[in-house]
Amino acid sequence: MEDMGNYGYTLFRTIPGNLYAIVQQSLSNYLTIYTLWCNHL
Repeated sequence: MEDMGNYGYTLFRTIPGNLYAIVQQSLSNYLTIYTLWCNHL
């Protein structure tokens, strides 16, 4: 039972970091596309 708690805690710790990285990557990709689009117009 204690192992499950540690696993859950590790999962809980890593998920926000991964989400933040994914969001940051998506934002930078979006900004790049937006900039290219504006330059294209």
